[in-house]
Amino acid sequence: MVVAGGNDASNNNNNYVASAELYVPVVVLPTSLLFSSQVAGTASASQTVTLTNNQSTALSITSIAIIGTNASDFAETNNCVGSVSAGASCSISVTFTPAALGSRTGSLTIANNLAVSPLAVPITGTGVAATRIASLSASSLTLTGQVVGTTSAAQVLTLSNTGNSALITSNVATSGTNASEFAETDNCGGSVAGGASCTINVTFSPAAAGTRTGTLSITDNATDSPQSPQTVALTGTGQDFSLAPASSASATVSAGQTANFTVTVSPAGGFNQLVTFACTGAPAQSTCAVTPNGFVLNGSAATSVAINVMTTAASPPVTSPSPRGGYRPLYRIIELLALSLLTGLLSWHGGRRPRLAYGLALLLCLCAGLMMSACGSGGGGSQRTPAGTYTVVVSGTFTSGSTSLTHKVNLNFVVQ
Repeated sequence: MVVAGGNDASNNNNNYVASAELYVPVVVLPTSLLFSSQVAGTASASQTVTLTNNQSTALSITSIAIIGTNASDFAETNNCVGSVSAGASCSISVTFTPAALGSRTGSLTIANNLAVSPLAVPITGTGVAATRIASLSASSLTLTGQVVGTTSAAQVLTLSNTGNSALITSNVATSGTNASEFAETDNCGGSVAGGASCTINVTFSPAAAGTRTGTLSITDNATDSPQSPQTVALTGTGQDFSLAPASSASATVSAGQTANFTVTVSPAGGFNQLVTFACTGAPAQSTCAVTPNGFVLNGSAATSVAINVMTTAASPPVTSPSPRGGYRPLYRIIELLALSLLTGLLSWHGGRRPRLAYGLALLLCLCAGLMMSACGSGGGGSQRTPAGTYTVVVSGTFTSGSTSLTHKVNLNFVVQ
């Protein structure tokens, strides 16, 4: 509707306004709806149509409907049916659920009490096939060298869905030769929306030294991946060390001699940690020493330690003269003198027995007793290392926190 210009009542000169303006009693915006491509059978987000009543009187809305070729592919909800007050607005929400692929059309119609009724808003959308396109940020993961018995930091793998439909992940797991040494955690939650991604964290806990391998598998319903599950090759290196005799593992010695061994310490997988050494199993009356008793391996070259087992020889006992030896006549003489003196004292008929005689008799008896106890006695010598066959155990130990690695080698040791 066009409204012509008229009198300007803002002044007293009765000037006339030489202009005109378009008058639209009811405005519907937007004038058309276009939906982006939508997976067939799934509902789109809603789009809103706003109706504004510019009249000075209420607008009556008798019905709102969608008609056209593919009317059933579109749906609406509204708060407009009934009466829209003068100067007020109402809204209509429209969704698109294509029943088939390709272009789909319809028309939103608004029946009212205006001369031009119904008002119409064309609707267009396109139905597309569902796609679930899985892609991984890497096809392989290599985890750095890790000490046997410890766990590495996690490496992160990203799983993306560049399709237009949810990617369902039914299983994420490790397999392969050393599968138990690799572990994963993820936030994929069983489903990855179209255009979204999730992360998979992989850790490595080697059980042995050297190269360890496995495979990470992601089973899903990706439409572009007939080779599902998608796989990622996993490789890690376990670090450890070993002990072995450098030459002979046996030695035979006589008591008092030293047995010498050499043990080779070899790193594996780049092991470059501190190892300390100890020696056990040496027989009584011997000592075992390891030189050096600890060092840091360089990750590649073997190093040797010396093992020395020192035995003890028995020393001869220290002996004293026997009564059958040269002191026997003297002992007999002293014994006879003491007995004669005692006999004389006992048969003394005079007055008082001289004290000196008593003392001399006692002294002679004491000397005789001492000679009797000393005759034939001797001092014992030191004990020797017992003869026999022994197993000397050399151990090497690495310790870090709660982790400890110990390896041992046995050495055969004979004492004659």
